[in-house]
Amino acid sequence: MKKIALLLIVLCALFTVACAKSGEEVVSDSAVADSEEQFTPTRPETEVLLPGNIENESETSTDSLFFRFVRGEEALHFHQNNHFGFDSYLYDTEKGYNLEEILDVFHSNYALEENPKISYANLDLGDDGVEELAVKFTGMGIYGPGDDSELIYIIKEMNGMLELCYHYETWARSEASINHSGYFISGGSTSATSHIIQSGFVDGNGQYHYICSVESEYDSSNLSWEPTIGSAVAKLAENVGEGEEPFPIITICFDEIISSEDYENAVRYYTFEPTGTERDDIYRNVFEAEGLTLYEYGELMQMIKEKEQRLGITHEMKTDAELSWTSME
Repeated sequence: MKKIALLLIVLCALFTVACAKSGEEVVSDSAVADSEEQFTPTRPETEVLLPGNIENESETSTDSLFFRFVRGEEALHFHQNNHFGFDSYLYDTEKGYNLEEILDVFHSNYALEENPKISYANLDLGDDGVEELAVKFTGMGIYGPGDDSELIYIIKEMNGMLELCYHYETWARSEASINHSGYFISGGSTSATSHIIQSGFVDGNGQYHYICSVESEYDSSNLSWEPTIGSAVAKLAENVGEGEEPFPIITICFDEIISSEDYENAVRYYTFEPTGTERDDIYRNVFEAEGLTLYEYGELMQMIKEKEQRLGITHEMKTDAELSWTSME
């Protein structure tokens, strides 16, 4: 969990730097670079209305459906499976699956441990007062048997049925987390010199919205194959002094890339974090000479902030509490 908190700190710190350099007032949620303590939840933890906490099974219909699902008595449906990648091929959308049947699917398609750990948590997608359910399966064997990798299902009651509205995985090289309001952040290394952070949001209707990816590449030569900026990074190698420590080229993309077609059509924005040295001008001049736009760092950070605002993501939602998991053991 500390890794996830650190990812959120890094992402918010990017906004802090951007606002400071653009002369804007820096709001309090951005001044977080020095301590995880500043991410203390802004709301009390919500009681988990599930086995061990429910005294009366005849609560609201949503609570009752959740209760029965974790007991293996209610089916989960996959009508909204167009966003789920590999998992979209695992389930028949014409039927529902109880917990035992879902585990059977996992055993057939993952290197799942014989007795995987299952835990659950409540969340409030979009902060609209309607509770949803998260179920975490630990021991999926995504990277390899016994790797403690996890698969998390985000479940919502829709039209009297339980629907999978989003899912994500965590494993050795990929950390991910969704908070109580549905703000999602993931990050991991793509190589020894590259790191990527992605963010998204699941709203109160159970719809996932991709926000952006922020990828930092510290070795510009690794971008030489990239058709858009390959020529520019080749020139950078000629102009930056030999033996000097590189600083990263940052690629920001607001388009979610799932397919090869998405990859080809995605619009990418390039920037770097200014250092205040003459090397800043080298980067700008090289890109300009190649007919490419090297955006100001603060400009792109502001674009990210504006997209989040269009999605209705508030400061309170973005910094809401991490999920409080309860084991089914």
